[in-house]
Amino acid sequence: MKSSRRWWLLVLLSVIVSGLAVSVPAQQIPGTVLWSIHSGGQFFFSSAAVGSDAIYVGSWNGQLLALNPADGSRTWAFRTDGPIFSSPTIGPDKTIYVGSLDRKVYAINPNGSLKWSFTTQDGVYSSPALSADGKIYIGSRDKNLYALNPDGTLAWKFTAGAEIESSPAVAADGTIYVGSWDGYLYAINPDGTLRWKYAAQGKVVSSPAISADGTVYVGSDDGYLYALKSDGALAWKYEIGEVVRSSPAVGPDGTIYVAGYDGNFYAFRPDGTARWQKSLGSIYFFSSPAVGADGVIYIGSDKGEVYALKPDGSELWQRPTGGAVFTSPMIAKSGTIYVGSNDGFLYALSSTSQGVADSSWPTFRHDVCHTGRVGGSCP
Repeated sequence: MKSSRRWWLLVLLSVIVSGLAVSVPAQQIPGTVLWSIHSGGQFFFSSAAVGSDAIYVGSWNGQLLALNPADGSRTWAFRTDGPIFSSPTIGPDKTIYVGSLDRKVYAINPNGSLKWSFTTQDGVYSSPALSADGKIYIGSRDKNLYALNPDGTLAWKFTAGAEIESSPAVAADGTIYVGSWDGYLYAINPDGTLRWKYAAQGKVVSSPAISADGTVYVGSDDGYLYALKSDGALAWKYEIGEVVRSSPAVGPDGTIYVAGYDGNFYAFRPDGTARWQKSLGSIYFFSSPAVGADGVIYIGSDKGEVYALKPDGSELWQRPTGGAVFTSPMIAKSGTIYVGSNDGFLYALSSTSQGVADSSWPTFRHDVCHTGRVGGSCP
């Protein structure tokens, strides 16, 4: 009798264990392609913004796409009249903001309908940043940084000495930092007046990153990475030796990560000394790094690879795509990494990182919604 009961207990236990084994999904190897979808355009320069229920990304064919995070299927597409280099930004009410080379800035409702558009005098390469009170800051090749009200009306504009392709970054005190082709990094007060400007020796196309103590990091075409104090004084600069158009990211321990046109990826201590540099065999980098919650750093290269590196610079894995990767990887809380390639595909890759690092500026545009603001967060 007892042996019979034991036998049934063993059968029941095996059924339970089998059921658990079936119900728990297999762990994907980091770097696995979960899905990929073609944008309809040949090139990708726009980095994806990760919303709560959709991925938004712009394409060379002039479309802003809303994609299902689960499988990449298209929810809707909003068409502009020019290629989209700008990376979309998701507002607190889930409005999506993006610029286009058709000289317009668009506000698009979560259902894909037009909310409003604002016309500039030249193409918009810059990506929007959001102020704490709801203003939208964005630069244009017409030399202006625009501050737009939530209804699309102009609050003010600030005119630089040359084109603005750099994307603005907003500090905790509301100061807006943005670079220009005239070689200056500008600090602009929330009312649109100049606070200070710092002269580099080449174009400033790189978008600034801001540390916890307010230090501003930005690259220049003169081959330097600059660290500027909040009053505009130079804290330090490091000669990389080639153009720096990648935008820096800041790790949880204050390490600054940036890539240069010399094909190297760099890590700097907050005092400006080099922690390490790693050659990834690239000719140049446009992609900006993203630091995961587990400290892993992700970046794309012109060779078409997406790299995952440990905090000490050693390589964890690499994933080839079919074209140069100029966009910046975005890390969702689920651990999925979204990155566009110039083969026209947006890729969803598996990773060990559950979202971005807890730091002042862990990724391009600060966070996966691209608010471009210290303290910014996703709705």
